[in-house]
Amino acid sequence: MAVTDSDIYNSLPQLISNAEQISWNRLYNFLTANSIMILAWSAIYAAKLPCSFLTTGVLVAICVMGTLMGIFWVGLGIRGRGFLNAFVCWGAKIEEQKGQGIKPYTFIEIIRDKGVDKLPEDYRPSLQESWIKEFYKTLRKKEWFNLFGSYFTLTLIPVFFVIIYIFLIVASFGRPTS
Repeated sequence: MAVTDSDIYNSLPQLISNAEQISWNRLYNFLTANSIMILAWSAIYAAKLPCSFLTTGVLVAICVMGTLMGIFWVGLGIRGRGFLNAFVCWGAKIEEQKGQGIKPYTFIEIIRDKGVDKLPEDYRPSLQESWIKEFYKTLRKKEWFNLFGSYFTLTLIPVFFVIIYIFLIVASFGRPTS
């Protein structure tokens, strides 16, 4: 039995949900690992150990591992968002072929790529509840919508940690000797 477009279309919500969960779980794992590594770095840095090549080497090694992990996690964030975007585009393609009814994937694709102002009139919210109007106004500011979107969150947090680790590498060489 062949898989039809309807079968694929019906399975896309689960695929999107799965891609979303994987992306966020990766970020949580990243944050947990980095918390442990920064805690280890600060415990060694603050300990009253003699300033030696070994102590400085361990501090720098922790920072290098953290930096490499941050760079790796940026790639994972981009990859995870890529899967999510591919599923949304796939749904929009199927909706384009069907050509009728409500098209949620097309709606998401237009907002993501072009902004709310480019939505056709029949896609715009018609309900009168104030929260929908406020949400719609927020979406109109596409630069804010994209800046705080999950793509940037999942890729900029690891970059932020890479910057922290670079500062910690420098601090590793300036450890107090008391």
